[in-house]
Amino acid sequence: DTPEMEKALSTVLNYAVVPVVLEEELERPAYYDTEKLELAVNPNYPDNEAFAAIAAEVAHSRMHARGVNSYYNREECSLDAQSVSYILCRRYEVKREMPDLSNLEQLYDGWSPEEVRRALDSVQGLCKQMGNSIDRNLEPKQHTRGAQSRRPSR
Repeated sequence: DTPEMEKALSTVLNYAVVPVVLEEELERPAYYDTEKLELAVNPNYPDNEAFAAIAAEVAHSRMHARGVNSYYNREECSLDAQSVSYILCRRYEVKREMPDLSNLEQLYDGWSPEEVRRALDSVQGLCKQMGNSIDRNLEPKQHTRGAQSRRPSR
């Protein structure tokens, strides 16, 4: 319930590629619905739970790409989405459980090292994009009016 958390939440929500709707009846903080193509958010959850869930569901929305990604499977993409959430939570000191890594070997079974690398790069890239945007929104705005660059005189 801080202005910083509000800015962080709104920044993460801006990364959703689908409309965001409020659903107070939702039994979790957030959920990306692949059929309705919307991200439902329950505003009644504490900010830390909401931030973690919204980050993961935004990642799902981006991986699904409004249905353009015909290979999207929520179960198979879950670890990637949870990883995005976990990394962002760690970056901003929001408590959340570490993702379940118990099926990591099966998840990437049959993948080439290049394919695994691309998947990990995708997770890391999304984390960087979202994190850098949050950082920019949290930084105080610098006033440029009257701040002219001058060369030092001798």
